[in-house]
Amino acid sequence: MLIKQKSFTKNYFVLLLPPLWYIKEKSIQYICEDIFNKFDLFIYQHVKKTFYQPFFATQNIIPLLKKGHRRIGIPDLYFDGYFPQIDHVDRPTNVLLRNLSGDTIFQVRDYYIEETYKRTNSITKTKELLLLEEGSSMVFDKGKVIQKWNNAIERMIDAEKNVDLKMSDYILDNIKGRRLFVAAHNPVNELMYVETERLMEMLDLPFGQFDYEAMMNFEGAQEVIYPFVKKVLDLKFNSEQYYANKTFVDKKYRIEEYIELYIRNICEFE
Repeated sequence: MLIKQKSFTKNYFVLLLPPLWYIKEKSIQYICEDIFNKFDLFIYQHVKKTFYQPFFATQNIIPLLKKGHRRIGIPDLYFDGYFPQIDHVDRPTNVLLRNLSGDTIFQVRDYYIEETYKRTNSITKTKELLLLEEGSSMVFDKGKVIQKWNNAIERMIDAEKNVDLKMSDYILDNIKGRRLFVAAHNPVNELMYVETERLMEMLDLPFGQFDYEAMMNFEGAQEVIYPFVKKVLDLKFNSEQYYANKTFVDKKYRIEEYIELYIRNICEFE
């Protein structure tokens, strides 16, 4: 969104680096000292040395920057409190439905579906139980939902300790009134807009307002928020609930469609 700021592009030539997980090993040669030592301004998210390509770790990049440069650390906007059903570490491997590139429609496991189907062995019954606002004791645990929410908040605040630009205050003020994350790693445009506004303020440059809602919101997945979770967390928004993964296919699946698709592609296939 910085590119939309004329006062920014007037003062800086913008070099956008691709997301690190898209960079192949052979591409490292094109991102070298000759590029980094020309930066006047370096805007970055912290990358640990344990990243699979250590070359891009923050502590390795900073020594390559030119003397007198300015750098601004921004937070990694990540929040999984809306999605207690998901474990982002354990990813599904045996998935039937894949595209030509081998990508799967499901990026993470949904344990609410897996546990309910395991106990009912029925797609119809699984959908029925997961769509109940009061929840089913078979799978839903109010305490765990609240614990996941609190842990997500603590993690977000802790992750901002060593960054220059803070966003947790805005997120905490609005996280229950508006859906701010379509997936744990996919913030909505509203957050990117506020982050851009705060960044421009830090740079002492005028901020030009624009219609962020008209922009495409995200490229990856949109996870569902189950009715029981919404009730327990007292979420006030009524945004449309569906599953989508645009990296796989540009289609929205209603919750009941998502549940059945997940079962047929993971639970019945494994």
